[in-house]
Amino acid sequence: MGGSGAAGGFLLGATTALAAVGCYCYIKREKESKNDRRKAMFLRGSANAMSMHSATGAAAAGISVSFLSDIMMQLWSYINAAGSAKVKEIVEPMFKEMLPGPLANLHFEKVDLGEVPMSLVNIVVHEVSEDGFLQFDMDVFWDGTCDIRLAAPFVGSFGVKEIKFSGRLSILLKPLTNQLPIVSAIQYAFINPPSLDLEFTGLAQIVDFQLIRDMVGDILQSMMVLPNRMMYKMDLTSSFLDTYQPPIGITRITALRGRGFQIEKILIGPDDIPDVYCDIQLGPTKWRTSTIKNNLSPEWNEAGDFLLSDHDQIVSVNAVDEDFGLDPDDDLGTCKFSVGEMLLAGKTTELELQKENGTGTGAYLTLQCDVCELIPDLASFETEKGKNMLCGLLTVLVTQAFDIPLEKEDASTFVSVSYGEHNFCTGVVVDAPGYDALNPLYDSAFHVPLTHEMVKSKDKDVVLKLMNGEDTILSTITLTHDELVNAPYRTVAATRKVGDHGAALQFRVSFAGIRPPEGKSESSSPNLNAVESPLQHPAPSPVKDESSSRVRITAVKGSGFKVEKKGWGKKDVPDVYCNIKFGSSPKIWRTVTADNTTEPVWNESSEFILAHHGQILRIDSYDQDNGKNDNDDFLGGFTVTVGKLLLAGGKRDIELTQKGKGTGAFISLHCEVLDS
Repeated sequence: MGGSGAAGGFLLGATTALAAVGCYCYIKREKESKNDRRKAMFLRGSANAMSMHSATGAAAAGISVSFLSDIMMQLWSYINAAGSAKVKEIVEPMFKEMLPGPLANLHFEKVDLGEVPMSLVNIVVHEVSEDGFLQFDMDVFWDGTCDIRLAAPFVGSFGVKEIKFSGRLSILLKPLTNQLPIVSAIQYAFINPPSLDLEFTGLAQIVDFQLIRDMVGDILQSMMVLPNRMMYKMDLTSSFLDTYQPPIGITRITALRGRGFQIEKILIGPDDIPDVYCDIQLGPTKWRTSTIKNNLSPEWNEAGDFLLSDHDQIVSVNAVDEDFGLDPDDDLGTCKFSVGEMLLAGKTTELELQKENGTGTGAYLTLQCDVCELIPDLASFETEKGKNMLCGLLTVLVTQAFDIPLEKEDASTFVSVSYGEHNFCTGVVVDAPGYDALNPLYDSAFHVPLTHEMVKSKDKDVVLKLMNGEDTILSTITLTHDELVNAPYRTVAATRKVGDHGAALQFRVSFAGIRPPEGKSESSSPNLNAVESPLQHPAPSPVKDESSSRVRITAVKGSGFKVEKKGWGKKDVPDVYCNIKFGSSPKIWRTVTADNTTEPVWNESSEFILAHHGQILRIDSYDQDNGKNDNDDFLGGFTVTVGKLLLAGGKRDIELTQKGKGTGAFISLHCEVLDS
């Protein structure tokens, strides 16, 4: 099963497993609990198993924008059959480990991924780096029906019938060699947490959908959202120490100021001048600014740090009016941007806040984005003390154990890693075809962003425990803070004997400081960076291509939209608008709403930087509903490359689709390349 099949199989399996947990909790009216660490270990181990069984067809990406989607469409029936079998093989053992009570006997009655294939578009191939690796990225869309049915004794049956999934997938080929197979390993991960919508059947319909989605999202985040990657080794002799790709560095986001906030009129009592603060988030990490009270143009000048693995990672900033007492805080709008966009814009830019439906609020935030390089110099451990700021990074790589002193049938080993309050586990390796339980490969990486308080605390040793099962400690290795600080390049890389029976554990543990954006930090070892160190060179910052053109996209009109018949003879004539997304940017351009018409006219234009003709437009059309609890109705969508629009003379009518089928409604687009 290919990388997309592994991701899809895990996604569906994890979803149904979590739905089962929800149903069980509902039926039993009580919460069952398992050891959280055991779940995490088993999930990671299962994901590693799926990764090790995956194929390598993705390595040929980049020939054309539609190349992979065309292949996916032609091979989908085969992927469906193979993927369905693999889901059963991999996920059913997860049920026995994860689920309580009778759900431990949960099994698949049917797994059918449906007739609508995944779409792989907006492929960007990066230049081969100096370190000898190739990266390419693509958008993954899946909007289709499936038929996943499960059953368990005393519980009944349930399943998933529809899934809508989208995310940007990064594929890393590293290291590259001059000998076949050229690519030593393939790693893949979503750059940002993917979006997921599910429709359940049977008993799962009574479960809190959002809870299930959140739980699935947390699992995906822990396994295959940056900085976590899944891996398939093309060369089984390659070392994880060479395959591992470190983060780019630390991105520092500064909330400078805002403007355009409005006074809320109050019928009884004084009007409400907003007390504004911002929640700023990248991935699972979030920090909050201070609250500026009674101010329509607040100024913060506050900064916070995030671990950065890719320039396409998205930063979300939500402005909030803080209220007191029983009155909940009021949402003032959100803006999103990628780190790369901010760097290309000159690091500082003003962005309009948007409502949940994509319309502008008229309020703006000015933000600054810097990237701090990771370096062996640890002066930042002393200098970077600000609130929400990081002073460095701890990286722990656990590769392999040797000569485990057990019978292979009894081996069920993993390595636990702890640093202060942070605890991690590798996957569990047992005796199975293709696995050496007595010389297990763990190939796991763990990252701990460091604050000044953490490096100055008493509990700052790194502890590695080689475990067999949850209760048996085979050996313990402790690396003290001072040992790491005083090691060459702040790195301890070793294969150490553990225990009294000849076993050994291979690992690499390192500290890194950061170079503040103002310039180099002071160092007592000025020549340290002149020598090659285990801290691999970060990926280059995005550079604005002076030869890049600009392209103007015009949403002209729509046609063929249908009138929805309501009860009592009423008819709902749609109020149509479009959300338009260009390339990999998270920004959404929303047209105005054309009210009460099946033939909407917009004639709205927006300009974008055109890096290449393979960049895509994603257009989603909606019927705006005005009820407080009535969500806008999705009318269909499509993707198209700039190149295809230009080949059609810059004008094209494109049919909207839902779940792989045409809707009969069309959007007319104009595309014009402007002078650079």
